[in-house]
Amino acid sequence: MAPFLLLVGVYDVPEVSAPSPAADGEADERLAEEFRRQFLDDVARRRQQQQQRKKKPTQAAKPGSEDVLRGPKLGGSRNQRAAVRDILLKKEKEAKK
Repeated sequence: MAPFLLLVGVYDVPEVSAPSPAADGEADERLAEEFRRQFLDDVARRRQQQQQRKKKPTQAAKPGSEDVLRGPKLGGSRNQRAAVRDILLKKEKEAKK
């Protein structure tokens, strides 16, 4: 037991004083205000982004290509569907001439 008592005396442990409640409350208020400000900024930014998305015009496809290529995929490989699509587009071009 004697060696243990010697080791305790070797290290100087500074006394830690408890922070005063007033200082702790001020820090809490500061953090709460900072959080509130950041939250409101984020809400405003999200609203602004939503308004910008609503104002952007939607890109419309070419008027003629929609009618010919509508309908469900009826099976087959991608290459077969692409070939059928090309045939339909050629027929549409010939019909317009």
